[in-house]
Amino acid sequence: MSGKLIQRLVTHGAKSLGTAATAAAAATSADINPVIPAFDYVPPEYEGISKDECKEIRAAHVNPAVHRQTFHKNQPLFVAGKGQYMFDENGKRYLDLIGGICTVSAGHAHDKVNAAITEQMSRVSHTSNIFMHPKLHEYTKAMVDKIPEDSDLSVVYFCNSGSEANDLAMLMARAYTGYLNIVGFRKAYHGASASNIALTAMPLYRNASMPVTNVSQTMLPDPYRGLWGGSHC
Repeated sequence: MSGKLIQRLVTHGAKSLGTAATAAAAATSADINPVIPAFDYVPPEYEGISKDECKEIRAAHVNPAVHRQTFHKNQPLFVAGKGQYMFDENGKRYLDLIGGICTVSAGHAHDKVNAAITEQMSRVSHTSNIFMHPKLHEYTKAMVDKIPEDSDLSVVYFCNSGSEANDLAMLMARAYTGYLNIVGFRKAYHGASASNIALTAMPLYRNASMPVTNVSQTMLPDPYRGLWGGSHC
């Protein structure tokens, strides 16, 4: 029985892996032919460099931390997006189930997001933190208003990436507790900065590097597989 087939059956209406397994026993991959719903958006015609040229530049000049993550043999070249869909250089539409690794939660080219960005960029694009800017304070207030009043939390730290946020979290934890030791989960990605490489227990990112000390990894208590899976959960 194919794991991929079970997954596709669940996607198409099976209530659980158990019922999907039963259905899969009498089904083949040819029985399932998913169709993307109609969509009334046509991306602008692409006039940039070719996919082959992108591959050549990627292999020769893009750092390995990026091009080694090309997991697909026939990697798509995405040139446009709208809502939950992305489009390649030929206009072929794809359903985006990743969302920029959870960074495009509002969808691609969202009208309200685009309007806010355009309006701000028409005024001023950047100021240093040594000067005040109203948007920083407006956003800070909006964030603080969402924090429970009894949490004793009232200060917001803005970071430009998950890696920077994790660096700050480790720094603050060590500064507050006075302890240096930090525990991370195996096979978990936390970032590729000098500090985060120690926490990131994935060979792809830790190869030929010198991890920061005082960091240990432990097994993830996965309720679906492994020592804690199934009846052991």
